[in-house]
Amino acid sequence: LDILSNKPKEIDEESIIRLLQRNAIQNEQELIWLLDASNYSMEDIQNFLQYRRSSLEKAYELVRAMLSNAAERVLEHLRTKPQIYDLSKCQKIAPTVYDGITKKGMEISIIARPSNNNKVILYYDSEPDYLRKNYELWIVDTNNITESPRILTFGDMIKTTGIRVIPLRNL
Repeated sequence: LDILSNKPKEIDEESIIRLLQRNAIQNEQELIWLLDASNYSMEDIQNFLQYRRSSLEKAYELVRAMLSNAAERVLEHLRTKPQIYDLSKCQKIAPTVYDGITKKGMEISIIARPSNNNKVILYYDSEPDYLRKNYELWIVDTNNITESPRILTFGDMIKTTGIRVIPLRNL
């Protein structure tokens, strides 16, 4: 945003491509939602998209591949632990959420997210909802093929974000 006028800066393609990858935005509808939430006018958004749809489609494909790669690597990793995880009834129920997984006899959900650039972004509205249930949040850097997926615990989140107070309103 332009701080002096409180208007958004001009939409620039390079910044948008980085935004797509950073936020794991996989399609035009999600991009429009994000830009609209950033106070760009629908006219500015449509003007930007008019001549860039094909170049943005390549970026969406990269994001979809990154999300798919993260999920495949996490599920493949869990399959190497059959004494702990049973994935025989595993099914994808949201873009990054898998249900029907059993851990030591207890049904859990798995959220699989990329951790590229040492960040995990929970983008989809469904992700926090699933985090309220019996879940595990697994991450993997899809840019590093030698990195093994790992679980990201609540303690990890508290430690790395520095959160010390958790307001309980709106629960």
